[in-house]
Amino acid sequence: MHIQPISTVAESVGLGVLRRTFAGTGWVLAPRISIQSVLAKDEALSETAFSLFTRGHFDCVVCHEDDNIPVFAVEFDGYGHDTPRQIARDRMKNLLCMVAGLPLLRVSTDELLPREQISVLEWLVQVFTSYEATMDDLDDEDEPDSPDDDDAFDPDEPTAGFQLDEDGPTFEIEHPFPGNATILARLLSRFGMVEGVEGPIRIGRADEPYFVRVRWPGVQRFEEGGASQFVVSERKVEVYARGKPDTLFAATGRARFAWAHRLPDRVALGELMRTAFLAPEQVKYRLQQRLSPLDLDWLEASGVARELAAYNALSQVERWAEREVAQMGKG
Repeated sequence: MHIQPISTVAESVGLGVLRRTFAGTGWVLAPRISIQSVLAKDEALSETAFSLFTRGHFDCVVCHEDDNIPVFAVEFDGYGHDTPRQIARDRMKNLLCMVAGLPLLRVSTDELLPREQISVLEWLVQVFTSYEATMDDLDDEDEPDSPDDDDAFDPDEPTAGFQLDEDGPTFEIEHPFPGNATILARLLSRFGMVEGVEGPIRIGRADEPYFVRVRWPGVQRFEEGGASQFVVSERKVEVYARGKPDTLFAATGRARFAWAHRLPDRVALGELMRTAFLAPEQVKYRLQQRLSPLDLDWLEASGVARELAAYNALSQVERWAEREVAQMGKG
């Protein structure tokens, strides 16, 4: 018998980020809370599902301090989450959350690491608190879209949540990743490099010798993970010299972010007709696809991946500039 850590390294780091970022916002955290303390069982469960329901826990659940009602859960998928046994447990947890209507955010180790003094998780918490503050400030007189509008979104469509990029560039405009602005500021101050639009177009001071352009939206593809499916963004970056058409440097920035949870190959619940969150056809469609979208209204997965791909691209530009631009200046 011996003492062991009560949380993994990923959990400890992630909880530290959450506590720091949520401090003073009106949101509270319930770390390592049992699943049956968060979800109420209304249907028959298989032996495997019941075991997870009674013995499993969430790494963290976010609640509003006024009512302590769970708003979403967070899982830190660090070391050990790639084993077959853990993958099966994670997919079962995804299924329980889907049926209960509890949004689940799965965070990888990469999303806990600082990028320009801010981690992806901290950025996403800031997006969430900003979104909630905006929703609270909405005028009560604002009317929702009419259900007779042909373009109105139907939340009961079987494929609801599967259409990525529904808001286009809105997410990136409203919630840019702070690290991108930090790198652009360094490129300007150190190398006289300014962000351009279409090749060598003058923006800003007349003496800026270089232009950098990160193309939008880039290429998008999907990648399978153990408990999640990821949207992968690839964005091309180009550097030009003022008044010269030739490209001095080109590279592709890549990043991925989980947009949907993978479900078990076999449904482990007894009766799945309608939940408080999903219509019957939506449940059926998700089970057929073995995927359940994140269902987080404040987060657009493609936008996250694109912003992080831009960060990767700009990082490559900065490394190139440190090697080459200084030499060109000496010449």
